[in-house]
Amino acid sequence: MLIQTWIIFLLSLLYSSLADHYKGGSISWRPVNSYSLSSPVQVIITYRDSWALSRYACNDTTINTLGSYNDTTNSIAASITCISSSAACTTSLFTTINSGLYCTDFSTAFDVSTGSFYSKQNLALNSVIDIASRGASWSSEILLNAWSLVSHMDLTPISGKINSSPVSGSLPIIQFFVNELKVIQILASDWDSDQVVRCRWSYQSSTDECGSACFDLPSASLSPIDCAITWTGALRSTDVANGVNQSTYVVSVTVEDFVNASSTIPLSSVPHQLLVQVSYQSANACASRPTINNFLLRNQACFGK
Repeated sequence: MLIQTWIIFLLSLLYSSLADHYKGGSISWRPVNSYSLSSPVQVIITYRDSWALSRYACNDTTINTLGSYNDTTNSIAASITCISSSAACTTSLFTTINSGLYCTDFSTAFDVSTGSFYSKQNLALNSVIDIASRGASWSSEILLNAWSLVSHMDLTPISGKINSSPVSGSLPIIQFFVNELKVIQILASDWDSDQVVRCRWSYQSSTDECGSACFDLPSASLSPIDCAITWTGALRSTDVANGVNQSTYVVSVTVEDFVNASSTIPLSSVPHQLLVQVSYQSANACASRPTINNFLLRNQACFGK
């Protein structure tokens, strides 16, 4: 009994040290030369994460000088690992990525900073693996624990060419007002311009694409073709019960590429996760946001109200 108590205590210390700072991210990859079919294949993996600015300090000097950008509270950094079978991971030649990020953006108003890095791997031709970055550290206002980003890699040549994954992008945080209908536009494209890109909600499966953040945005509608999410802002019932007048949700989307429009089997997939912050409109704000008639407002611009 005493041993079990100590184990629980040590685990609680570990998770508390990792807690309260993650705010979403993405992973994508592409071969350096899609037409080089000799093994190993050089592949560039791009990793982008957002964190609480209070934990991952960043300013203009940090960005301009490529200065130190890491967790000021804990030295443990997020990593990217192969989560396929041991045999598949070993055969692929994939090595765990532990590189630190370089800060690219920050906002003091939203307590968020974003960093990215590029890692080059020499992987075996024809490798089919899943890679992931995981943790138990969603920022405290999100009311969630585990996070998971999973990307499916397939380096099997098709018609003399190695596939590249889709790429995605958005602001790390999108702001809604309560009862406001708006569209979240996730930008999604593909290095291979001859392929079809679609979006879907991430889900928990054998690969666990989203941790505890799957389907966190209630009653939202996702268009798979243009990766646009339509939603009406609402507070979490838990926040309402606790007298909190602001809620933060996680949007977990998986972007996939296909050979053509009729195909249902994805060639590869990449994760994209961002936050949606909902609050009541301030008393001195305009009655409504500027709009273009017959078009829902899409967030593709900058931070702010």
